[in-house]
Amino acid sequence: MTWILCGVWPFSQGFSQRKSPIDSITSKKDVPASDLLERAEPTERNIEDPYISETPHTGRNVLKFSLKTLSSVSSNIPFGSVLSSVIDPLLDIVGRIEQTSVNNQGLIELAARIERLSPLVSEMASDKLQQGRLIVEALERELQSMTRDLDDARSQGQIDQFFNGTDNASFLTKHNNHLTQIIADATLATTHDVLRSVQDLESRLSAESEKSEDGGMELSGGTGGKGGQGGHIGGEGGLGEAAQLTIESAAHFRRIRGGTGGEGGAGDMIGGRGGTGQGPRFSRQLLVANGNVLPPLTMAEFCEEYKISDRIHKLLEDQGFGTVGALSELTDTELENTGFKVGHIAELKRALNNLASKRGSAK
Repeated sequence: MTWILCGVWPFSQGFSQRKSPIDSITSKKDVPASDLLERAEPTERNIEDPYISETPHTGRNVLKFSLKTLSSVSSNIPFGSVLSSVIDPLLDIVGRIEQTSVNNQGLIELAARIERLSPLVSEMASDKLQQGRLIVEALERELQSMTRDLDDARSQGQIDQFFNGTDNASFLTKHNNHLTQIIADATLATTHDVLRSVQDLESRLSAESEKSEDGGMELSGGTGGKGGQGGHIGGEGGLGEAAQLTIESAAHFRRIRGGTGGEGGAGDMIGGRGGTGQGPRFSRQLLVANGNVLPPLTMAEFCEEYKISDRIHKLLEDQGFGTVGALSELTDTELENTGFKVGHIAELKRALNNLASKRGSAK
């Protein structure tokens, strides 16, 4: 089997994993606004669904990635689940927008503000519950309003008017202003400081979008071997094995291809059949962390506290897992390959999410 990696790895700050906590805020004089905004850098991008046939950093996909990150973050905080139910219909609308040169920049502007908000929502849920609840409620109303406006504009064939950023009365301007104000309320920074920080992020996302049109890494599956020559019928081509990766890493690739079946062998009468090429295979992490550090529980303590069956506990011990922390690095595929069944994996995901949620609530 041959694996092919080609192109240029698109290193950028967009995939950095800085996880600097936001300090407790008591007044605007305590901490410079610029410091707060710097700490509000997005910590990571958690990508659930790969966009195989599209450039990862088009404005539309950047916005989809940002919304998915916010949804993932909010699902792990006590009062954030409402955001996921609001984000799902917005993602559906964004996915149906035909990207053009007119709306690309507007999509990036919205994405930059959503990226700024994701780590703020996470940090405030841990340290400032009452303020965090108010921010989430304001964000919920804004995302609902954005969904309605986008849906109306798209259904009337006027989507470009939504993104007409030169018009101060445009929907884009309205929603950008509202999101900017929510960031300012969360950080106690001035809107001027927020705009300066957001514009820096917009520039970086725009540069990534332009760069990815010309380059970026490609991942391909294996190529099956050629079938052997036959006296009557040629041999069948070999299996082209799938490209395998986690969904969380899919955004790093410009294009992901499946395997290529091998060429059929020559035959005196009939040529051999070509081999089968497998499609890409994507695995998922058991837990997508949002900055929480799992406590140093032993596997026995974890299984007892979260009612994990003895069968699963034994499987984990047989694979050498001594503490719960290592489980967050695993994927469902890795567990399947070591004998875990679908039900076992679902049970572990339930317990890990409960543990992460409990730890977030206790902070």
